[in-house]
Amino acid sequence: EILSAIPGQSYDRLSGTSMASPNMAGAAALIRQFVKDNTDIFGNLSPVEVTKRVNQLAMSTADIVRNKNGLAYAVRKQGAGLVNIGKATTAEAYIATYQNGVEMDKSKLELGDDKNKTGVYEMTFDIKNISDKSLSYNVGSIVLTEGVSTSYTDHGETTVTTDGYALNPKTEIVSVSGGATKSGDYVTVGAKSSTKITVKITLSEADKAYLNDSFENGMYVEGYITLKAADGAKLNMNVPFLAFYGDWTEAPIFDEEYYDTNADELNQGIDNKDKLMADACASSAVITATISFRSERISSRRILRLRRLPQTKSTLRSQTTRTAKLRRSTVSNRSRRVF
Repeated sequence: EILSAIPGQSYDRLSGTSMASPNMAGAAALIRQFVKDNTDIFGNLSPVEVTKRVNQLAMSTADIVRNKNGLAYAVRKQGAGLVNIGKATTAEAYIATYQNGVEMDKSKLELGDDKNKTGVYEMTFDIKNISDKSLSYNVGSIVLTEGVSTSYTDHGETTVTTDGYALNPKTEIVSVSGGATKSGDYVTVGAKSSTKITVKITLSEADKAYLNDSFENGMYVEGYITLKAADGAKLNMNVPFLAFYGDWTEAPIFDEEYYDTNADELNQGIDNKDKLMADACASSAVITATISFRSERISSRRILRLRRLPQTKSTLRSQTTRTAKLRRSTVSNRSRRVF
């Protein structure tokens, strides 16, 4: 929350994008000045390169935010975490990631689909030591997916929870290069040098059973590779990753519409379990489609809900034969699935 001026010559504590954006802009400006002032560490960078370095420092040293139960919020909710200006401007190292061999301007790992549901995820990144001493880190992970409610709706359906679910995988260092050394879960990077490290996460059988039982069409597996400061190092680092357990394209796109479900809801002669229902765990995101019933000379606006999260298994069972159809209609917009 930010203490902000409000109409009426007063102040109040507010939150949201309007508060976060200027706060983050100020943080980025301070980190940018730090990078530009320390050419002995970062060299003479172009404006684009300065922006990249600011992103890498801010994301590598961000504080992971946790809920009241101590579980980290999902990467899709908090990104790399909460920016820490003090850590970013006193960093001894930072993390760099790559896409198709090209260094990215942000430190993050995008792993894509695990279509065969192997539960094994390998990721490679660089640890760039900008200090004049060797740094050691204990490599670990925080791995999450969606939680499932223990209660049911009137139609015997479960929904995803807001708290998430902690997975318990095995995390191991596969390899290091660039003159670095590894010992068990520890990696040591020489002074003013860079090492490429590959880390593998393997979900347990219990983890996979939970995902298979809860999400027939798969679910996100996400979290952080953590680097806990050890010998020589003072600051912890982490890098966010995002994967999908299963084939992301298998989940249905559209929920049932109000116009299709309302008749069943009003019909007392149909058992609740047999009524056509909208998806219980639909996203709140909406797209607007114009429906034109030309034969009846009626033009109306309908709101279609676009699925961003796969359904839980119990919800899917009740809808396997109910593909959303727009009868006698022409949809004027193009709907697409997007991350």
